Amino acid sequence: MAQVVQPRTVAVEPPHGETALLDFLGRELDGDWTVYVQPFLNGDEPDLVALNPRAGVIVFEVKDYAEGAYSAEEGVWNVHDARGTHRIASPVDQIERYRKNIVGLYCPEIGEEVDQDPKNLATIRLVLYFHRMTGDTARNLCRGAHRNLIVLGSNELRDGALREKCNEVRTGESRIMRPQWAQSLAAWLNPPRHLEEHGRVELTPEQRRHAQPTEGRRRLRGVAGSGKSLVLAHRAAARAARGERVLVLTFNITLANYVRDLMRRATPYPHDVAIITHFHEFCRLALDKANRPIPHHPDAQEYFDTILPNGVEDAIGSGVPESFRFDGIYIDEGQDFRRNWFELCTRFLRAENSEILLVADYAQNLYERESNWTEDMRGLGFRGPWARLSQSHRLPHRVRDAAWEFARANRLDTEQLLPPDGQQELFHQDLVWHDERDVENACRMVLRLYRYLCDRRQAHPQDIAILLPTHKIGNVMVAYLRGQGQHPNHVFQSQEGDHRRNKKTFWMGSRGVKMCTVHSFKGWESRFVIALLADTTFENVGAERLFYVALTRCREGVFFVNTTTRIERGATAWNALPQVEDAAYADFTLARVREGAEDRRNLKDFGLLDDVPF
Repeated sequence: MAQVVQPRTVAVEPPHGETALLDFLGRELDGDWTVYVQPFLNGDEPDLVALNPRAGVIVFEVKDYAEGAYSAEEGVWNVHDARGTHRIASPVDQIERYRKNIVGLYCPEIGEEVDQDPKNLATIRLVLYFHRMTGDTARNLCRGAHRNLIVLGSNELRDGALREKCNEVRTGESRIMRPQWAQSLAAWLNPPRHLEEHGRVELTPEQRRHAQPTEGRRRLRGVAGSGKSLVLAHRAAARAARGERVLVLTFNITLANYVRDLMRRATPYPHDVAIITHFHEFCRLALDKANRPIPHHPDAQEYFDTILPNGVEDAIGSGVPESFRFDGIYIDEGQDFRRNWFELCTRFLRAENSEILLVADYAQNLYERESNWTEDMRGLGFRGPWARLSQSHRLPHRVRDAAWEFARANRLDTEQLLPPDGQQELFHQDLVWHDERDVENACRMVLRLYRYLCDRRQAHPQDIAILLPTHKIGNVMVAYLRGQGQHPNHVFQSQEGDHRRNKKTFWMGSRGVKMCTVHSFKGWESRFVIALLADTTFENVGAERLFYVALTRCREGVFFVNTTTRIERGATAWNALPQVEDAAYADFTLARVREGAEDRRNLKDFGLLDDVPF
């Protein structure tokens, strides 16, 4: 008999369908399986998840849909009631999103194997159970879904029914499943009562003044390296530690992961009171809670700016459920948001005076948002001036001075980056600029600098970040490093035939060199940063702001390998290129990048499309 784990206390009685399915699984699954009841996966709440370290994962979603009251045509689902016909979210899409988030967000190591062979996705099986329908009726509604989706009706909860349809249940084994994947997923399905990690960071006096939660609408500005995300994380974690519900929003996935790590280091808190995600994924969650389908639109920019948020606004027109209201909402990199996004977020506050904190640095406004929305905030409920963080704690003094010089020369809207009080400066600080004639040779130099930092400076790979112009170039470099026995952590996607790679994410403590675009690394930091600058680096965004972001990500040194004339090196006293092995990596080639791929880029190359996992 399977072991049953209920990771959290749920106030309401489970629906009859869920109880019936749980009783069935208790008989159907042997003792090697563990069934988790209503686990909380950062806002995703599948009804049941079964896990066997040798056989795989099964995600179950239960629907109490009455037979005859629902219809589906080409994936579009409708319910028919006394008020008429209304479109609802597709349960097939819902359960597919659960699996996609598991492999792309929670356990990206599984996603890496799916990258190598899409058949590995079968390690996570999906089961839809319709408690008030026959199996034939339910499967007819789900026709056209992926052939690996198992659909069961109430007449099929008999002994052996799941074993007949699922080989992993029948044999108790899978050629794909790895025990370490089970450990990783179990940590999400049933985390400790309070999440805590080593490496807690002590706040400075300036940061402590802004780190305690309060009431009302608050805003905080800070220079690069001042600890804006750290303050936000401490403030959100302090509220979550009280057992109050917290929502933390960023613009992209990678920054959400970074803030989550900071919160874990700040103070212990119950795992199921905090949702930490990016804005568009939160929109998806809100539509899911409202049982509304996710809208589509051919223009990606318009879709993310207005269509998707407007869909949420329409879904909550009659009110936000109490279960999806928050005592505190915390928005990082607020300059990347839009005014309508912020206004939508306020709808999810529990009370009028509940806290909402907006953190921003307009000098890092990469996405060309309305230049005045964080300047003219009349009508949004804020009072008084912005609170400010002026001391840059991350940057070594040479990089800090170079950043301020560059910001002044290019009229970026930021304050002078002040040195921290009483902090000793590093003796060895790297501020390197090197020109190369083309992108391919620049890639070779990036690899040589990576080897130099590992071999000559004894840097661990996880202390190095490599920032590249496009996802296509990134994929080629990732494949090359893997061939050299390296294990890079990256966020690059590519499309090979009909298989679109899963979004990859990295975390603060993840092993291996981190590789991504500048856009995906905004808000992050690393001991060393190596950045390849090409014309495609700066397409669709302000070149000066993007360069400023890349310049201000390091704690010890930054190395620019440049092939573009879009950025001038200026009067900064740059270090000479360190002694590297000139002949190393001569076999590297960009031949796998299609001709012209490095000349143009689309939205997904600067972290917009890829950061929305649906």
